[in-house]
Amino acid sequence: MPRPRPDFFYRCFPCGVASKQLHCLIKVHDVVEGRKSFPSGHTSFAFCSLGFLSLWLYGKLKTAFRNLRVEIFCMLPLALATLIGVSRCCDNHHHWEDVVAGGILGFSSSYFCYKVYCKPADHLCE
Repeated sequence: MPRPRPDFFYRCFPCGVASKQLHCLIKVHDVVEGRKSFPSGHTSFAFCSLGFLSLWLYGKLKTAFRNLRVEIFCMLPLALATLIGVSRCCDNHHHWEDVVAGGILGFSSSYFCYKVYCKPADHLCE
């Protein structure tokens, strides 16, 4: 899905006015980065790392403590990852579809890694 970021026009024309030749006024690297919108790298990294932390906390704490406070505590990293994704949309760095795709990609990789490498605490004694 090659489409530019929401702020692509203002990367090339910071004053908000296009020149007659449509010649971009910034470096080529910034133009190339402005075209990389899908998926959101910040969101996928946030959901991968913080999603793994959330799954790990839930796996370690669910057998010892079973109450609502522990459930909420385990969801805090996912809430932070969601805020990172929302900030990417609010700052006009990504479209909402890019953020959702990055979140799905990141959390699915963290879930896969958790299932492969981590065992729940109740299976450690067997």
